Amino acid sequence: MNLPLGLIKVALEIGLQLPQISCNETLKNIDLQTILLMAEKGVIGKIVEVKSAAGDIVEIVIE
Repeated sequence: MNLPLGLIKVALEIGLQLPQISCNETLKNIDLQTILLMAEKGVIGKIVEVKSAAGDIVEIVIE
């Protein structure tokens, strides 16, 4: 899934829970505020790679 940074930023500012993240056991503990800060500072590339108990691989990439 691809989520625009603007959507994540607004969601964090108003305390909105994004179901794509909050309902996903693998992503729930990811610090999106830190990832957003990294994107705003110009960091590009793969930031996080997590393997779930079911074997799914989740990557967070800033392009």
